[in-house]
Amino acid sequence: MDAQTWLNGQKAALSFTFDDARQTQLTNAIPCLNEYDIKATFYVLQKNVERDIAGWQQIVQQGHEIGNHTVTHPCSGNFSHSRHRALEHFSWSQIEDEIIEANRLIEETLGVLPQTFAYPCGNSFVGRGRNRQSYVSLIAQYFKAGRATLNSGNAKGICDVYHLHAVGIDRADPENLKLLIDQARANNDWLIFYAHELGDDEGRGMATDALNEVCRYARQFDDLWIDTVAEIASMAEL
Repeated sequence: MDAQTWLNGQKAALSFTFDDARQTQLTNAIPCLNEYDIKATFYVLQKNVERDIAGWQQIVQQGHEIGNHTVTHPCSGNFSHSRHRALEHFSWSQIEDEIIEANRLIEETLGVLPQTFAYPCGNSFVGRGRNRQSYVSLIAQYFKAGRATLNSGNAKGICDVYHLHAVGIDRADPENLKLLIDQARANNDWLIFYAHELGDDEGRGMATDALNEVCRYARQFDDLWIDTVAEIASMAEL
């Protein structure tokens, strides 16, 4: 395959991803995605899935991807919400147990074994100082791809599929996201968006109208491959 094309001659790729299994993803994101026939990747937390199992089972049936986001969402302890599960104090075996258990719970609840992973808070390490180590190679053992949060596109033939860059779109201006799509097409990149809340009452997430505008904009390009992380990771020569 030519280094400057992705699938069937398309110039660039785009994935929409959503973290934590927030309820607004079911109520606000799914109708918009389905309207434009866009299949997205949802990196879920079991405790949130259990609040609406039927709803999450339905999106699986609609062809969206369910990914692994661990069980307890361990991040750097520099985030106050993660002091009691700080990666600085995690061992390799602890993070592996998190991954295996999350896979088990998702398969048991939703009937699918996750094919891709999202690093909680984008953090891909355990330990600190001389004991600090990346667990990217662990993700490579269990998944087709791993998604981080590094605000950049992914260059074909260069990007690490087990540590993909992604751009946060919470509270984003849709005009800026359109420019990122244009840039990805110009650079032949794989652009991955990630969001949390969608149109929630407190304005913490992306407005539903903004998501609709970006989906509509992206869909107009025949040379843009829009698909789940698993599908692109499986079919592209990265």
